[in-house]
Amino acid sequence: MNEFSLGESIAALQSIMLYGIMRVTISGRSYSEINSSIVRTMEKLSFRWSALTATPFSTRHTRDTRPTWEEWICEETRRRISVTCFLLALTIGNDPSNPIVNPNNHILPASKALWEARTRAAWERLYVQQQTSDSAPRLETVGDFIIAKLGGVGRSKSDMSADLVDDMIGKWYAEMDGLGMMLAAVVASL
Repeated sequence: MNEFSLGESIAALQSIMLYGIMRVTISGRSYSEINSSIVRTMEKLSFRWSALTATPFSTRHTRDTRPTWEEWICEETRRRISVTCFLLALTIGNDPSNPIVNPNNHILPASKALWEARTRAAWERLYVQQQTSDSAPRLETVGDFIIAKLGGVGRSKSDMSADLVDDMIGKWYAEMDGLGMMLAAVVASL
């Protein structure tokens, strides 16, 4: 694994996630109770991927510079794989000290419209529209979303009203895609 290229790391991580999902679906909780090694392998592949990209996750809404379409696709793919690893680790069950199960380490996926943009021009239009249309705070991490759903407020949002938090959750729900729905379903079951 230490010699995998970026493409090989991504492919291996996606493959092991699919394998884990299939095994849990077929075997149920009995598989997850005896095989947490899949999460450790995902963690190793994630560390390899991080070493190759050498940049931390940036939030969806704040950046010093505007990404190109290609940069954004790579960054959003990283975020989505990260969230999927988090969901799979929760399903399989893992040591709470494992960084994969820390919800504050995972940036929420971008909007369905932005993720599904088919052309550079469509993405550019949607990206600019999303950046300029709303100056209200947004939920950034899976941890922010969990805290907001459980009735609290996000890590840096302690001074916000319940109505503002509800608006933030509503905005995220309105923009989410299938991965967001899966995340919302898992959070609802906590």
